[in-house]
Amino acid sequence: METSLHLKTSGVNYPDGLRVQYVGFTEAIDLMRNKQLDGAWIMAGIPNAAVTEMLSTAGGKLLSLDMDLIKKLQQAYPWYGAYTIPAGTYPGQTADVLTSAIKITVCTDARVDADVVYDMTKTFWENFEELKATQAPLKQVNPKEAVKDLAGLPLHEGAARYYLEIGLL
Repeated sequence: METSLHLKTSGVNYPDGLRVQYVGFTEAIDLMRNKQLDGAWIMAGIPNAAVTEMLSTAGGKLLSLDMDLIKKLQQAYPWYGAYTIPAGTYPGQTADVLTSAIKITVCTDARVDADVVYDMTKTFWENFEELKATQAPLKQVNPKEAVKDLAGLPLHEGAARYYLEIGLL
């Protein structure tokens, strides 16, 4: 889905204008290593082991996105934003790479009890430092940004109560 949205927004006739293979990260790296694939779309938190392996063993290179494309994506799909992968994040990456990103989001049905969602939200944030120590992508998450730029999505009553309680709303 991510590939489709990005390529169609950039004007590429996807998938008809390309020879597309729908494979997982590991198979994509093997195909690139064997010169059977020209590129792979990997949208994941950084650093990512598959990207590291692709750059180290398969001759891969990170490509920056154009800021105009990111702005077009944001207009059509407001959950996207610009993100910079800092130089040195990956082997051989000597410059920053501009890309798109989406926020880590937990979604629930509005009918889920507010106390349950409150407890889930509170438990997540009260254990965030421990989670962050085990999940590299969470190192990029700023808890104070949790309620900003939600792409028009409403906060569940239970989550809103927690964020009010800690002063973020």
